[in-house]
Amino acid sequence: SPSAELNPEARLPSAADKYEHAISLNGCSKALALPGLRLGWLTCRDKLLRDQVLTLKDYTTICAAAPSEVLALMAVRAAPRLIKRNLQVIQGNIDVVKAFAAQWHSVLEFSPPVAGSVAFPRLKQQFMDIVAATHKERISRGVSVIESFADEIVAACGVLILPASVYGHENSTQSGHFRLGLGRKNLNECLDRLGQHLQKVLGA
Repeated sequence: SPSAELNPEARLPSAADKYEHAISLNGCSKALALPGLRLGWLTCRDKLLRDQVLTLKDYTTICAAAPSEVLALMAVRAAPRLIKRNLQVIQGNIDVVKAFAAQWHSVLEFSPPVAGSVAFPRLKQQFMDIVAATHKERISRGVSVIESFADEIVAACGVLILPASVYGHENSTQSGHFRLGLGRKNLNECLDRLGQHLQKVLGA
């Protein structure tokens, strides 16, 4: 199946290849950059489980839209070219985020992903304390610091990040982690806006 690992030598095997009851999911959204098609597939060696999934699918969606299926087929056939292009975008954006994190080293910490098109940077504690002081009322109602920051920047500069709380991971939420997509061609513009907001907040 199409894969977007940044280093093919570090590629993990499919779970379904390693364990007979595992389910491996894939789709057109990430590696092929076609989330609008809403198409994907799964592999599973457990015939009973696979039959149950097929039965469930018959009750929910008998068939996909024919144009989506045609476009997906075209994309799968062109997967090497699409993945190469998408990896170039992702790698370029990783370099952009590295430079941004170096500039704002007092605000966030960034570890580049080894695979995929998303990263999970985190706010540093010193900056989280500043955010917490700005949003005391929200924090007192149980809203996390990273959620408050995410709401703040989408309202102030139109930049959307997903706080770790949306994944239900309490430790990551408390440590200020957030999801950052690396597949956008205008990520540089988004980070410029975020940087301008940080300058206002910190008086830099």
